[in-house]
Amino acid sequence: MINETMYFEKLVLAKLIKFEELRNDFVLEPIYFQDERHANIANMIIRNHDFTYEELLSSAVESPDIYGGYDFVNHIAAIDIIDIVNPKTFKKDQEKTLENYKLREIDKKIKEYESAKSPETVQALNAEIERLNKLTIDEHGSKTEVLKDMFNSLFEDNSVPIIKTNFKELDLLVDGIEMNQLNIIAARPSMGKTTFALQMAMNVQSDNTEVIFCSAETTEKAMTRRILSNLSGVPMNKFKEPTNLMTMDDIDKVTDAIGLYSNMNINIVDNAIFTPNRIRSLVQGMSQDTEKIVFIDYMQLMQSDTRKVNRIEEVSDISRQLKILTNEIPNLTIFALSQLSRAVETRNDKRPNMSDLRESGQIEQDANMIMFLYRDDYYNKDEETLDPNRSDLEVIVGKNKDGPQGTATVAFYRDTQRMF
Repeated sequence: MINETMYFEKLVLAKLIKFEELRNDFVLEPIYFQDERHANIANMIIRNHDFTYEELLSSAVESPDIYGGYDFVNHIAAIDIIDIVNPKTFKKDQEKTLENYKLREIDKKIKEYESAKSPETVQALNAEIERLNKLTIDEHGSKTEVLKDMFNSLFEDNSVPIIKTNFKELDLLVDGIEMNQLNIIAARPSMGKTTFALQMAMNVQSDNTEVIFCSAETTEKAMTRRILSNLSGVPMNKFKEPTNLMTMDDIDKVTDAIGLYSNMNINIVDNAIFTPNRIRSLVQGMSQDTEKIVFIDYMQLMQSDTRKVNRIEEVSDISRQLKILTNEIPNLTIFALSQLSRAVETRNDKRPNMSDLRESGQIEQDANMIMFLYRDDYYNKDEETLDPNRSDLEVIVGKNKDGPQGTATVAFYRDTQRMF
């Protein structure tokens, strides 16, 4: 016998299949569905309101692991035969599905608290309950207020805060970075993703923008060397033996760089283990009056706050918790660095794409923006260049929920860790 949760999930989907007019009233997020196949079908409906039942069946046959296969989808549609499918109860069906999601999430958080009692898990539990309580099914109730706010914004300066990356081509492409987003910077090893993220961190920090750079792989001392090389223009290799390799002019430049860096609104936190709750604690320690940007280097080195069955499930949970954090805390944006799969290396064109994200499709779903980094000179070392220390770094915006996609070029001077 089908349980209540599965019944209402199938009922919602059955009504969406049968009644096209209900598709504009569908407000559930895919994550609210317990069955991953239901979530994937819901995601397809969100992306394409004009789908036909035949198209859904075709997708199920082509991708049974995603949509459950022909029999699974056909069974959902057959609810129309077994039960009286009434379109007038669609909102109540959605409310029941959302309520079941809330109960599952609260139960999960309580178990996390019981397995690791600490102030951090108490904070996470309370924050999660507060977030869940705010979730409601309200099809059109706020439409008038939203339109009123939009109209007033035409005459008032209520624009969304935008922070420029100071990478000229990238800012022209995406028009800067908005707050309350989860953004991904992904690349294969040695492309320069840490340097790119660190340069962006230095570019965006200001009196009004506080930055924390979480480094799970590199010590704060090593990261500070990169920053001082960047600010001073003294090559990185000289920092290994400064007494033997640095001139007095170099020392003067580094001394000035130390003064510059000490006044920057950026802090590096090195730790062998970062969890979503650890990131939450760091954010809660930041000023409430500033815009907050957190860089995490990198996501695959993070651990979940709770034990998961496998690494894919763990990375999915980490991604989801980081996304929740950006939605909960005002004026917070997170940049999470991510490794890419080795499949990139097997192709002739080694420019990465969405399918190369390692270990979780959840990252693709949660991210507002995904930027892939690519250096042609890394793969084509025999080509002559005017400056052997310079690389052209391609920043490929593969996903951008609120703007255009495309490619921007950043000049990467490897000896001094500078990017422009």
